[in-house]
Amino acid sequence: MSHPQKIFDKDILLKIQGYSQELGFELFGITRPLLQKEDYDYLKRFIEEKKYANMHWFSNYPEIRLNPQNILPNSKSVIVLGFYYRDIQYEDIIRNQKIKISRYAIGKDYHNVLKKKLKQLEKFIKIYYKDIYIRSTIDSAPVPEKLLAKYAGLGWQGKNTNIINPEIGSYFFLSCIFTDYEIPSDWESKQITDHCKGCRLCIEHCPTKALEPYKLIVERCISYLTIESKIPIPEEYLEKSNGWVFGCDICQEVCPFNRRKNVSKKTTKESNFLLREEIKNIIHQLPEKEEWENLKNSPLKRVKYEIFKENYKNILKYEYTQC
Repeated sequence: MSHPQKIFDKDILLKIQGYSQELGFELFGITRPLLQKEDYDYLKRFIEEKKYANMHWFSNYPEIRLNPQNILPNSKSVIVLGFYYRDIQYEDIIRNQKIKISRYAIGKDYHNVLKKKLKQLEKFIKIYYKDIYIRSTIDSAPVPEKLLAKYAGLGWQGKNTNIINPEIGSYFFLSCIFTDYEIPSDWESKQITDHCKGCRLCIEHCPTKALEPYKLIVERCISYLTIESKIPIPEEYLEKSNGWVFGCDICQEVCPFNRRKNVSKKTTKESNFLLREEIKNIIHQLPEKEEWENLKNSPLKRVKYEIFKENYKNILKYEYTQC
């Protein structure tokens, strides 16, 4: 007995998009959960050649990372969403501070915030498609969400390897919803043309020379050195850290698409992503261990206090110039 083909209706997809916007997602696209050959080959080499430095988890589940359709049985489509997180009030604070924390980490942990929103969106989708199989992911799943975002038309992958949207820049979180429903033939998700062209600002301003055009040299990246390496920042990179004690936004700060007048004044609509008072205090003064232990629901807790403390103190020994 043959089963009816499961295909999204375009009008219902538009309703899903509308509800996602009500939840705060500004970007919406849908694509097939398959990697294009060029991207598949590059990612496969990246894993085989162990270019992920100490991020050994990156080599886990290659059958999903290289074939994202495997994350859900009979997966046929993936809805990709972008949620803007930049807090404009933080811009003046970060500009004049010796200690800096990446913009994505100044609010509550985005995994917890977005997970709740994705659950709401799943329930909405199931109102129209009760037989649908769904799996939502954020960046903690072994899914190449940047590539899927590119295919879904959320933006192009810039020379700094981030997804850049021509309207809102690159300060947004990515989420995916995998489903066993096909994309309707009358739905268009055109890929956005690469707008980087001859610009090399991100490459030229990276203080550790971690960027080549469209490639990241992981072990030199300040975000990696302050979060993923799990050891204090090596002496050779301390002076180049530019005050970044957790993450780094330099390659986004200098990007023209984040400096446009309409974008440079744009702030997130999600209160959970605004600067927390506890984080503001940490920027001004190294927290005691008890304060650190009491900090809940924060991306900063990915780093052990002892490592954070050593990096913090070492960074303060240097003077830095602003981008």
